[in-house]
Amino acid sequence: GNVEGYFMPFFVSPIFPSPNSRLSFGPPGVTLTDVRPLERGGKFLSDWELTYQMGGRVQQSIGDADVSAHVISHIDRRTPQVVAFDSNAPPVAVFQPVIQFGGTYQQVFGPYVAKLEAAYRRFYRPASGQTELGPIPDRPNFGVIAAGAERSLYHEDSTETTLIVEAQSVFAVDGIGFFDRPEQIDLTLPLFQRDVLIGARHARNDAAGQEVLVTGIVNVERPEQVILSAVYSRRIGETFGLKAGGRFIRVPPPDGATGPEVGFAALNNDHQIYLILTRYF
Repeated sequence: GNVEGYFMPFFVSPIFPSPNSRLSFGPPGVTLTDVRPLERGGKFLSDWELTYQMGGRVQQSIGDADVSAHVISHIDRRTPQVVAFDSNAPPVAVFQPVIQFGGTYQQVFGPYVAKLEAAYRRFYRPASGQTELGPIPDRPNFGVIAAGAERSLYHEDSTETTLIVEAQSVFAVDGIGFFDRPEQIDLTLPLFQRDVLIGARHARNDAAGQEVLVTGIVNVERPEQVILSAVYSRRIGETFGLKAGGRFIRVPPPDGATGPEVGFAALNNDHQIYLILTRYF
């Protein structure tokens, strides 16, 4: 086993995709250029301003199982709140302080591997709800749990196929039943709120490291929402890497939904193919 500690003295502002990009998750037509990390007292930080973020993790092997527990206190970088402090100015992406604690479990059962992860995220805002620019809305605390299993198949030609199944769900959302989730899409929660992934990975185990990964993600509550993906990767010589893939995304908004499409619905029918050539130095 081992114990790890982390200290992160700066917050570096992210660069969001252009609103013209089909991969932009911002509200339609809105350019998110003003990024404001928030401290617990209500003060906004500047880019690269000194702050105090820290975390720790304990890992331990117990027989055929690997378990870990972690806690991290930092300024959240995953799900900002888009806040309009001034109706005459563009909205601001506010990153709030959050403390997260959780753990992981993984164990081998012959050719099978079982996996379980869970975390709970608790957000902070000033007690008055006021910041230097004005009030910010409260956001719910929530937990996320994911479970999965893998089965490896070894072939006579030394290749290997791994079958994968995983599921993820949110739970313990503030103001809602323990295993319930909001009726409407809440962008402060993870986009995968009730989803199952099924996939397969085939590795050639050759000098080029050829590998193919095929996955499909289905929304359990709205089975018509599906994301399919296929990726092929390999090395080319000693210094290059190649990755080619495609994505099919069919995520129509819920029946009766009004207003602009948000979340994954904003990417509905935005299918994609790509080719990436990487040079290693």
